[in-house]
Amino acid sequence: MKQQFNQLLEKIKEYHPEADLSLIKKAYRLASEAHAGQKRLSGEEFIKHPLAVGEVLADWRLGAGAISAGLLHDVVEESGVSLAEIEKNFGSAIANLVDGVTKIGEYKLRGKKKEFFVENLRKLII
Repeated sequence: MKQQFNQLLEKIKEYHPEADLSLIKKAYRLASEAHAGQKRLSGEEFIKHPLAVGEVLADWRLGAGAISAGLLHDVVEESGVSLAEIEKNFGSAIANLVDGVTKIGEYKLRGKKKEFFVENLRKLII
């Protein structure tokens, strides 16, 4: 996973040389620690998914805060880390992003509603 994380950092540096990589590294450390020993249903290490989310956000050329939130998005739901702890360590903006992603996961969508929701979500993120 460390190699995948280093590739993520390199991708970010390409489009945003002044990005706050220390924030992203801090988020990755917390996510790695929080998900240590956890496996997805597929048997993969849990941290692989947040890393993939970080890569997608980097493909969209988003900033350090959004990528950090992407790395942390499952920490509150899947570990003992509280949203208050996220806010304390990363600030309210990142905590709000993490909280928003957590709430999005609660929606059960079917049919065309899902298409509209996904499109609106895409617009919101971008």
